[in-house]
Amino acid sequence: MKIKLLMAVICCLVIAMAVQASTTTDPATGDAKAEVITPVTLAHDGDATLNFGRMVVTSAGTVSVPADNTTGSAAYTGGVTLASGGDVTAAYHFTVSGLTSGVTYTVNLPASITLDLTTDNTKHLTVNSVTTNVSAGASAAEFYVGGTLDVPASVTEGTYTGTYNVTITY
Repeated sequence: MKIKLLMAVICCLVIAMAVQASTTTDPATGDAKAEVITPVTLAHDGDATLNFGRMVVTSAGTVSVPADNTTGSAAYTGGVTLASGGDVTAAYHFTVSGLTSGVTYTVNLPASITLDLTTDNTKHLTVNSVTTNVSAGASAAEFYVGGTLDVPASVTEGTYTGTYNVTITY
């Protein structure tokens, strides 16, 4: 009985080794590739500002600066009107350099921009609907950023400033 059991165990081991040996295949060659491109540089005009201009406010309204190169083409709504003698409204100009041929990019903008009163940073205005004049998959070497400034009726007189981040994905 012990011999039969020993023979059965040896047979199982021989069969297991044969099955294991039969699952090995000849090696196949695969390909791999990597392409490195020059990083893209995003820059802005040194003196440029997304400028909503000087305004008079009698009731709530908005100032919309289009994201193009049309200086002075802001639209005023509600009780917000253009005041004379102020800065001309303008979209903000960015340049993209180092684009590799055939590489496109997408501009990533903030959902809103907060502007703080320079004499009291507890008072704010908000720029909503931040826009650009390029669409996803752009390859242009420049673009503009505009937006819509919401102006409440109770706005405090003064100059409001703020910063925002723009990135590109490529």
